[in-house]
Amino acid sequence: MGELQGIEALRAYLLQKNINVIDDDARVDEGVKRFYLNDPFGNRLEFLEWL
Repeated sequence: MGELQGIEALRAYLLQKNINVIDDDARVDEGVKRFYLNDPFGNRLEFLEWL
């Protein structure tokens, strides 16, 4: 795992490629932006950026 910066740009890119992105605001109070998606193999891929 590594740190992600520019999560909004990644989210926009994925949406542009017609990849279904699921927003998750469960940790907004902790200063985290995050979303996830499901890959073709059924895995949940979660992307987080600490603000």
